[in-house]
Amino acid sequence: MTNSQFNGQEDQHVLKKSRKHGIKSSQDLPSRSRSDVSARRRISRRLRKPAPRLTENLEFWLRVISVSLITLVAFEVIAVATAMPYVVADLGGVRYYALTSGIALASQLITTAIAGVWCDARGPKKVLYTGIMLFVAGLVIATIATSSAILVVGRAVQGLGSGLLIVPLYVMVSAYIPRPKQPAVFASFAAAWVLPSLIGPVIAGIFVDYFHWRWVFGITPVLIILAAPFGYSKVKQFPPINDPLRVPQLPRIAIFAVLTGISVALLQVLSGTESTGFTPLTYALIIASSLACFGFIRPLLPTGTLSGQRGLPASIFFRGLINGTYITVELFLPLMLKEIHHFSPTSAGFVMTVGSITWAAGSWWQGRVHNPQVRNRLPLVGAVLQLVGMLLTILGVFPSLPGEVVFIGWLIASTGLGISYPAMTVHSLALTPQKLHGKTSSALQISDTLGSAILIAYAGILFSLTQSFNNHAFTWAIGFSCSMLLIALWLVRRITPVTPVSDENA
Repeated sequence: MTNSQFNGQEDQHVLKKSRKHGIKSSQDLPSRSRSDVSARRRISRRLRKPAPRLTENLEFWLRVISVSLITLVAFEVIAVATAMPYVVADLGGVRYYALTSGIALASQLITTAIAGVWCDARGPKKVLYTGIMLFVAGLVIATIATSSAILVVGRAVQGLGSGLLIVPLYVMVSAYIPRPKQPAVFASFAAAWVLPSLIGPVIAGIFVDYFHWRWVFGITPVLIILAAPFGYSKVKQFPPINDPLRVPQLPRIAIFAVLTGISVALLQVLSGTESTGFTPLTYALIIASSLACFGFIRPLLPTGTLSGQRGLPASIFFRGLINGTYITVELFLPLMLKEIHHFSPTSAGFVMTVGSITWAAGSWWQGRVHNPQVRNRLPLVGAVLQLVGMLLTILGVFPSLPGEVVFIGWLIASTGLGISYPAMTVHSLALTPQKLHGKTSSALQISDTLGSAILIAYAGILFSLTQSFNNHAFTWAIGFSCSMLLIALWLVRRITPVTPVSDENA
């Protein structure tokens, strides 16, 4: 037997033992002799496998599948946001407007936290499949809802699916797509909102005005079921991203995620309290739920996130704030235009069209900015534009002004978010080694979801509490979101330029 043959057999033996005992690098192997050192070096080269790459054809279909799924999710977000004021009015639950809109985010928070470690442990495919099935099931329940309670259940299941659907797409792109191409791909994720933005409000308006609002929820499951066989045939060809990892903290993460989701859901339930129903007990529950939420969420985010620690924690916190404030204002705009300016569903939904198109335009522009100095300023530029635009939308509370004034403000705010949101995705993943992209992607989605869910709950509580102010109840809800965006402007200085992290340096 030659020396190379002996080394090969020895390497295979040690490699099998190392993987059996969960050893992931040569540093974990015991060192007893000079021959062990040589074996450790050979094993290290085998364990440090290069990131998988797809053929050009499969890379193309990854983009198509990802953008298609995000497009359908976007359609539901935009169409439901347009139709929801009329849906809850039909089901007799107008006071639960914030709850039916926000419960999906509370449940999404639970599965988003689990999705990241699940992707790292077993790869993104199973996570994606489970997310799609739950997403479709939730929409079916919402379609057949006969009361606000059943609608809330359907929206909750839909949110569970959304949390498992988005994270694996981020993981797949970060693993399969070369880093120089990633900004353009993530920009296409934002651009996937363009088509739903153009047709979503119109379709939702037509459904509500001429058919039935149930079609708003029912059309997407039909499209997904029809496309599922073809999509599955492509995804199953994607190579494994890495060997399965042991994730002993998964039960702990699941517990904290569930408790966080329950805390946020309770805040959203409290947002349905009548203005005359706020008692000392109500305020005590709001404070207790808030403390519980921020306490339970800490283990699910990088250390220092809620305190704005410089680097990745501040980046994740920043994105959660800019996204949460935007979604909160977007939720109340159709209701404001309906109640104050008497817009039809189609006309009110046009606000969504303007916002999503300019959001995609801002995203398209930032994806083509390669100068590092300019890219470092994108978060500040985007946040300032978003704040200016959101302040302008408050003018919509005055009936004497045309409702179209809201379009101008929303155009500016959406452009700002389109610039800063995808830029923070690229920035955050550049701070993270490849093997932890699932964890960082999950943290980004958790921050997005928590920011939206909890800010919608707080804005809903303020909206209910200030109903005696009539139109200016909207001023309090939108003004609250603007004040939260000021925190994001403070965080900008804590997002520092960094050199991308490699697996070898992790």
